[in-house]
Formats: sequence, structure tokens, C-alpha cells
Amino acid sequence: MKSFVALFLSIFVLISCSTNSEKDSDTPTLEFPLKVGNTWVFDIQGERSNRLDTLTVTKDTLIDGQTWFYLSEEEKNSHSLLNSSFQGYYTTYNSGLYHYSGESNISDNTPIFQANLTEGDTYLNDPGSVWITTYNGEESDSKYGSTYSYSVEYLTLLHNSTTFDLDQSYIFERVYSPEIGFVHWETAYLTSPRKDTTITLTLSERINIHLNEFIKAE
Repeated sequence: MKSFVALFLSIFVLISCSTNSEKDSDTPTLEFPLKVGNTWVFDIQGERSNRLDTLTVTKDTLIDGQTWFYLSEEEKNSHSLLNSSFQGYYTTYNSGLYHYSGESNISDNTPIFQANLTEGDTYLNDPGSVWITTYNGEESDSKYGSTYSYSVEYLTLLHNSTTFDLDQSYIFERVYSPEIGFVHWETAYLTSPRKDTTITLTLSERINIHLNEFIKAE
């Protein structure tokens, strides 16, 4: 019997730091619409279902003197696709958007997007290289304005404190806009044997999370 492991369940626990050196304090902050009440309506497309789901900045709080913003699906289902992909605290710092992973230094938390990169630049989590992000460049879009594209390559995954090997490396596309935030987020379901001392995952289904509407807080 096989069990499904959702790739998005692990995307925020893989990176502890960036290989890029930390930017100076006067480096422009990455722009991202973190404001309580901001809402993204996503069109989620996969083989098993196609639906619209909503992600909202529900609150903010101070952690170690820095304001972090909490993103969650309105239904508050911790096992939902959007919550598994995005739920948690975020902040911008210097040239990056960070997801809170428990570190007191902002730049030691998980970097989601990095700005001020040259096309082809990469950043990753640690020498294990389980998550490598490559900046693909800037484009102009009539609907979203300037967008920035990234490719995320997974070599291994961490889920419930267990490290899983993959049968091959997998690459997923991510796009964001400074004005409206998340534009496109590709993820996947992976399959594995239920009982195996050496677990190797393989791709079962790719899932595309694409922005349908951005609702700005008043």
C-alpha cells in the first residue's frame, strides 16, 4: 500500500539559512503586500480537484522585536492545501521575504523570495542542498505588473522529522509580484511505500496554485 506525502507540507521546514551573505542594513527591503486583511483568491488546479481557495493575512504580532504577519486559509483547516503551503508568520527584511521557523535572527529563518539577484543566482538551505532556489528574472505582465520568477529544485524532503530521498530531483516554478504578492506557486503530491526503512518518494501529481484575485485591505 502506498501513502501520499504532500510536498507542500515540507516546503517551509527545509531551509535554515541562505548561502548568500547577509545584505547591509541599507539594502532596500523586498516589497511584498503584508498587511492585515490582504487576501489572495487562488485557482488550484490538479488531477484530483479544481477549486478556488482563499488565503488571508489574519493578524500581526511582535516576535523578538520584529513585526511578523500571519497568513492562513479562512476556513482554518490545518490540513488544507493552502495552509500546508503557506500558513505561518512572514516578514520582509533587507532583500528577502522570510517565513518564521523559530530563529531569533530574521535572516536565519526560511527565505521564500530573495530580491536584488542576478538572473541565474541561487540560494539554498545548507550543505545538504535539499532545496535550491534559482532566480529566473523579471517580466512585465499586463495583469500583475512586474513579476519575478523562481525555480525551486528539491533533492530530498523533510516531513515529520524524517528525511526522504527522491527518485530524482524535481523542479517547481514560483512567481511573485511586489504589488500583489503570490502569483503562481507550483507544488506536488509524492508517493511512498507505507513501511520502508529506506523511503524514496516519486512524483504522483503536480498542483498549480495560481492567483485568481488579490483583494487589498481597506
